[in-house]
Amino acid sequence: MPLTRSRPKTEQKFLSAVLELLASDGCAGLGINAVSQRAGSDKVLIYRYFNNLNGLLQRAAESRQWLPTAQETVNSLTLTPNQDSTDVLQQIARVLIQHIRADAPTRQLVCWYKTDKNPLNEHFAKQWLFFWGELHTCLASGLNYASHEDWRHACNLT
Repeated sequence: MPLTRSRPKTEQKFLSAVLELLASDGCAGLGINAVSQRAGSDKVLIYRYFNNLNGLLQRAAESRQWLPTAQETVNSLTLTPNQDSTDVLQQIARVLIQHIRADAPTRQLVCWYKTDKNPLNEHFAKQWLFFWGELHTCLASGLNYASHEDWRHACNLT
C-alpha cells in the first residue's frame, strides 16, 4: 500500500512535538531540528507549513487553553457569605497551582515566561492577563459598586 501524505496530520505531529518538547525540556529545547526529529518529519515542512519556528510556536500557543477560564475557576471555589477576600484569593491560587502542576507544558511556560521571549510565552502572558481581567467580573457578580471595585483592584494587582 502506498504511503499517503496528509498536511493536517503532519501539522498535528509538529504541534504535538512542540508540546512534548516543551513539557520535557522547556523553551530551551524548542528548535527546528528538535521539533522535526520528535515529529519524525522533515524540517523543511515546518518552513512550508508555518513559515518558521515562531510561526509553529504561535500555532501551538493558539492550539489549546493554557489556563482555566475565570468562570471555571470561580465555579470551583467554595465561597461563603462575608468570606474574607484573602481566603478567596488563596483558593484561586490553589486552583491555578493545581492546574499548572497537572499540565507539564503549562508548568514549563510558567518557568520560562519571563526568561525567554517567544510566541508561546507571549500567548501565555496574554491569557494570564485576560484571566485576571475577567476574574473580578466573576467574583463581583451581584455585589455593590464598592465591592466590585475592590475585586477589580485586587485582581489588577495580582
